[in-house]
This record gives sequence, structure tokens and C-alpha cells, in this order.
Amino acid sequence: MSTPLRVLMAEDSLDDCLLLVRELRQAGYTPIWERVEQEEAMKAALARQEWDAVISDYAMPQFSGLKALEVVKQSGRDLPFLLVSGTVGEYLAVNAMKAGAHDYLMKGNLKRLGPAIERELREADVRRNRRRVEEALRRSEANFRSLVLGATFGIFHCDADGKFLSVNPALMAMLAYDAESALLSANLVRDIHCGDGSEACLLDQFRKKGRIDGLLADWKRKDGKRIRVRLSGRALLDEQGALEGFEIIAEDVTEREQLAEQLRQAQKMEAAGQLAGGVAHDFNNLLTIISGYAHLLEKHASPNDAVRGHIEEISKAADRGAVLTRQLLAFSRRQVLQPQVLDLNTVVAGFEKMVRRMLRENVELTTIPAGDLGKVKADPGQIEQVLMNLVVNARDAMPEGGKLTIETTNVVLETRPTLAIMLRFIPGPT
Repeated sequence: MSTPLRVLMAEDSLDDCLLLVRELRQAGYTPIWERVEQEEAMKAALARQEWDAVISDYAMPQFSGLKALEVVKQSGRDLPFLLVSGTVGEYLAVNAMKAGAHDYLMKGNLKRLGPAIERELREADVRRNRRRVEEALRRSEANFRSLVLGATFGIFHCDADGKFLSVNPALMAMLAYDAESALLSANLVRDIHCGDGSEACLLDQFRKKGRIDGLLADWKRKDGKRIRVRLSGRALLDEQGALEGFEIIAEDVTEREQLAEQLRQAQKMEAAGQLAGGVAHDFNNLLTIISGYAHLLEKHASPNDAVRGHIEEISKAADRGAVLTRQLLAFSRRQVLQPQVLDLNTVVAGFEKMVRRMLRENVELTTIPAGDLGKVKADPGQIEQVLMNLVVNARDAMPEGGKLTIETTNVVLETRPTLAIMLRFIPGPT
């Protein structure tokens, strides 16, 4: 079934719009579209309803792609924005991408439109998820501020040795104590602190400044669960100025720390994906040149020419590089995986030459293909990546050398027949 797609088109040519609509339909979408030619019409369309994507011509008599991009940004909508033009050069395209466009296509080559839309819709969803995490973090921080204003944080008074003298219900709940008397019989240093040295830091700050502000510590509850708390308070002195005890407010920041860590991980993964995608695109451009010249040389070489074998190896190496590029693009979420029906024996056979170059001379490689092996539907690049990881792990597990066997077979897991690739490695001299 086709996927509905609400697309706003900034285009002065109805015929070009119809070409875009036809390409989207061929890519599996059901376009619900509207064409605008002027800035005000685009603003009205954005205000009138929700859109999934915006496709804009670069240059129009009364409008422009960059102006359309500015209108979308001013609307506050995070929409995939694609520029389509028949004349835009590389310099202008790069400037458009820097301005915020997500991709650009030439009108003479619209085959990339479907994959580009799918990719940008997926990345827009990633951005929305990240914003939800950020919003959850902001809500969590607002909740904690509300708790402070409402005096619902744990509040306690203890002597200089850490014995609790008074506690409030919030602290009891925080530490999973049912009875006040049970918590009053406990000791802050002995029973609550996790022994990470924060208690010594707490005493040191009190001695130097007479108070603590935002000291992080790990506590253990009565049920054994660990929590992260933020401590603020002041020292209590007797009439002679000697340390008598402490008054402390404890805030449970476990959830906030977890959300912050999730956000940091999401940002790291996004940065890694962007880097991988950029490298893959540049690498793919180089591979295109290498592959093109290799094909030209192969075309002009005679069948008996001794150089022809070298040219074929260059082409094969370029093809393997293209597989690596697809893997990088898949990791960066800029390319959809392309599962196809595969013969695992063929995949392993084509993979064997590359594997042998990765292994040391003291590792003996053997492949055992199954004679009645069934077919599998998978992305070939992903299968090769799995094999690569397994081989590298096996190689590293045999620093002194050994025997590595790659075998394909049909196996049955539970009640479902399954194909399998098995690796056996025997450490030791070959």
C-alpha cells in the first residue's frame, strides 16, 4: 500500500509539479499536494494545514527557493526541505544546504526524489524524538524546582557524627523507610552514604565554608537501591563555635541524570551519523571516478591483454568500496537498506578474498559451503559486515595463529527453519 504524503511545492511550472508527483507515486507515496508561486501564498498554505515535506524550485519569476526556505524556518516548522532545479550549480547548491536545505536534486534526474524524501522524513522523526527527550529533561528540571518551592525535598538534621536527629516524610519516602523511628536510628555516614568519599567532601566543605551547595552524592535506600542526590545545607555551631551538626536539603536527581545521559548519547550518535554520512558521500564520489576509469580501461583493453586482469581487480575493489559506503550510509541513516534474495554461499565466496588479506599468515582459512543451502533475504552489505565482525573477533582471539572455518548450513531454531553461517576457530600453530 502507498504512503500518504502531504507535500507543499513552491514551483512556477505546473508541468514540473506533475513530474514530481509522478515520481513520488512511483516511489510508493500518495501525494496530497499544493502548488504555490509567491511568498504570501506559501505562508497561507503553511498556516492552513500541516505538511510532511516542502519541495521548492531554486529560481522562479516571483519567488525563490532560498526565500521559500526562509518562510518555512520563520514558521517554526521542522519540515524536510528539498530544492529541485534544472540549472543550479554546485556552489549554489552548497550555499542552499548551508542555509538549511536538506537536499537538492536536478530536474533531469529525479530518481533520487523518493529515497531522499524517505530519508529526510526519517531524520525529521529523529529530530522530533530528540526534542521530546529535551522537553522531558526541561519538564523534569521544572518539576524539581517546583519541589524545592513546595518544600517536598528531603530535609533532615543530624549531629556531627551523622546520626539523624530529625527527618521529614519526603526523606523517609526517598530512602524507603516506613517508620520515622527506623530512620532516626540510622546514621548518615554508615547507613546512607555509599562510601564513595562524598561524606568526606561534605565535611570538608562544611569546615571551609560553613555550608554546601549542590554536592552530588550516591545514597543507598533501605531496599538496597542506589540513588543520586544533590545536597545543600549549612553547618550548625554551638555557643562556643564548635561544630554541632548539620541541616541539609536532599534532592533526588536520579531521573534527571538519566535523562541528561540519554540526551548526551543521542547527541553523540547524531554527530557520529552525520560524520559517517559525510565521509561516505565524499568516498562514494571518489569510487565513482575510479570505477568509471576502470570501465573505460577495460573497454579499450583486448581480451588477451595481460593488464585486463589488473583492471578487473580495480573494478572489484571499487565495488567492495561501494559496499562499505552503503554500510556507512546505513549507519548514518542516510540510505535505506536494500534487502534482496541472496545465496549465502556466493556471498561467502566473494568475501573470501578480502578476508584472506585481513588474516595473518599463521591463520589458516577454510570455507565449507552447504550443498542444499536455502536462500535468504537480506542486505548484502549488512551480511558482509556481520562476517567481517566475526572474522576480526576470531582473528584477535588467536594471536598465536590457528585455524578459522566459515561454514554455511541449514539449521532449525525452535520450530522455524533458519539459515546460518558458522565460524569455528582453533587457536594454535597452523
